[in-house]
Amino acid sequence: MMVAEQLWQGEQEDRGGPLAEMFAALPPRVMEEAVTRRLNGEVWQQVLEDLPRPHAD
Repeated sequence: MMVAEQLWQGEQEDRGGPLAEMFAALPPRVMEEAVTRRLNGEVWQQVLEDLPRPHAD
């Protein structure tokens, strides 16, 4: 979860880059899905690009 928090915090401080922007734009439920997929060995960029947009929560 630490990397997810760093991505989110970096975006809040306007220093996150494209992956942080993608992650910070997700609703909390989808953030959790992304973190779970990452913990299961998937690559951040692939996880974030695979998530559908826009999200309907």
